[in-house]
Amino acid sequence: MSADLHIHTTESDGELTPSEVVNEAIKCGLNTISITDHDSVDGVTEARIASNGSLLNVIPGIEFSAIHKDQELHILGYYINISNKELREETAFIAEERRERAKKIINKLAKIGVRLSYQRVQEIAGGNVIGRPHIALAMIEKGYISKVQQAFTSEYFDNKGKAYVSRYKMSPKRAIDMINNAGGVAVIAHPGLCMRGFGLKKEQLKELIDLGLEGIEVYHSSHSNDQKIMYLQLAKKYDLLVTGGSDFHGSSHKEGSKIGSIQLDEKHVKKLKDYVIEKSL
Repeated sequence: MSADLHIHTTESDGELTPSEVVNEAIKCGLNTISITDHDSVDGVTEARIASNGSLLNVIPGIEFSAIHKDQELHILGYYINISNKELREETAFIAEERRERAKKIINKLAKIGVRLSYQRVQEIAGGNVIGRPHIALAMIEKGYISKVQQAFTSEYFDNKGKAYVSRYKMSPKRAIDMINNAGGVAVIAHPGLCMRGFGLKKEQLKELIDLGLEGIEVYHSSHSNDQKIMYLQLAKKYDLLVTGGSDFHGSSHKEGSKIGSIQLDEKHVKKLKDYVIEKSL
């Protein structure tokens, strides 16, 4: 009995629809998954409907992008109420901000000879959330690049790129508070990738705990064994919930190329669920 609690769909920057994700998870023999699209909960309902009649449990989730001391952090939320008014308003606002950002990036790309159609980028995105990976896929389609990673360079739109446009900056406290207000549990995603790849340190983790963080993603497709051991020790030290997942996006992405490539033991899922129940009492 195992779980993959970090999966993206076409409702953010994943390549499979929520229904397709469910089908793949069932094929893998998973017992539990969580749909954790970037700044969106639009894929959760479809995934739950698709799982009807199966033994697969779908946990409603989200992955918020936040900025802390000029560093990007991702905050996962589990067991959230996807109908929560504040959550819905915030995700709608972020989606609109992302669409406007995409238009500006496309305009900047045009000035350096990379001509793309915003309408085509929307079609590639499929859902309401448009991100830079969708623009990269449009560039591949047009023959400007051959891999998604080539778009995330100084030539195009990495953080110092010619076509880079800054995005809406949410604080970790705002993300954590929204998750808590929606009845969920806030978890730091892939801490080993934080701080520009240097990894989240004990002092930085403590700062987030003081803001209300309740869990840590110990098991991730990019974590080394040493990182897993270190973050598991920190989880025990600070009594944090332990989660894990593949961070599946699709075959065109480097993160988690296969659903279930990282499988969390069901005991951690039970502890997570029990914590949510106790928290709601």
